[in-house]
Amino acid sequence: MIICRLIIFVSVLLFSWQPAFAQSSETGIVGQVLPHLPKIYQDNFVDLRSDIAIPSPSLITTKIKDAYRFDQSMQNLNSKSLDEPIIVGLYSKNILNKGGGNTSGKNIYVANIQPFLNYVNGIEDRGFGWFVTAHELEHLIMNRMNAPVAKVPVYLFEGIACSLGYRFAINMPEGYYCIHSIAVRLGDYSYKDAQSSLNNLRHVEDYAPAKQAGLMWQHEHIGGLFFEFLIARIYRSPDAMFHAWGKVIEDLGNNVNFEVSFKNRFGMTLEQTEIAFLDYIRVTENNPNARFQGTVFQGHK
Repeated sequence: MIICRLIIFVSVLLFSWQPAFAQSSETGIVGQVLPHLPKIYQDNFVDLRSDIAIPSPSLITTKIKDAYRFDQSMQNLNSKSLDEPIIVGLYSKNILNKGGGNTSGKNIYVANIQPFLNYVNGIEDRGFGWFVTAHELEHLIMNRMNAPVAKVPVYLFEGIACSLGYRFAINMPEGYYCIHSIAVRLGDYSYKDAQSSLNNLRHVEDYAPAKQAGLMWQHEHIGGLFFEFLIARIYRSPDAMFHAWGKVIEDLGNNVNFEVSFKNRFGMTLEQTEIAFLDYIRVTENNPNARFQGTVFQGHK
């Protein structure tokens, strides 16, 4: 009981330092990680915290803001809720080994610091850090828009975050390696793999079994490929597709049923779209060049 009170007291101290930053009610992994992270940098939008020194915290902060505004702009989203400051916690392997993981809520984004250090130090895989950042900040944006994962099929909640992550990472020179490595794996998935992902990462309660089975990467990125399919084969325009999804997010925030909104905004039911997507996967088996035509992965296999 004394320990619980101490944890609560420390959490209150961490969140009470400046009223301008929204108070957070996130629990779980955020509650485990954030109290360990001292504040190392702050501007008017990002409160950056880490348990180890970062060589260029202003550079990291700028890139985080770039990723956030990229996601927001791509979906043409405008809401006062999106202008609230965010707390970013970057943790070392010491905390990772205690159970940390990349995650986000309404006001907080917490991630492993290593890819960010790689970016500063110029290591090849640094692009992965920017993919993860844009991915997690899309979750934060949807939560702020009252469009949480409970309202959306999970493979789509993760998939839109993947698709935006791909496109943010590839906009920078360091993103090539990240996108290429993802394409190599996505090119090998079969119709059965895609069918499994759509069926087995659908509800919030599917997260735990997918993680236990080691299938989260497959399920999330097949969700990302679903959105790339919409871009390449249905809309033939990234802007049009992302804007349509932005309207779905707005609808969810206004308590419109997801499948009703999806049909209104995309012109097909979700079931019809899934059938078309699975057929696309089937006819492009063993032909990644055809699969990736018109997607962010074109030329990467």
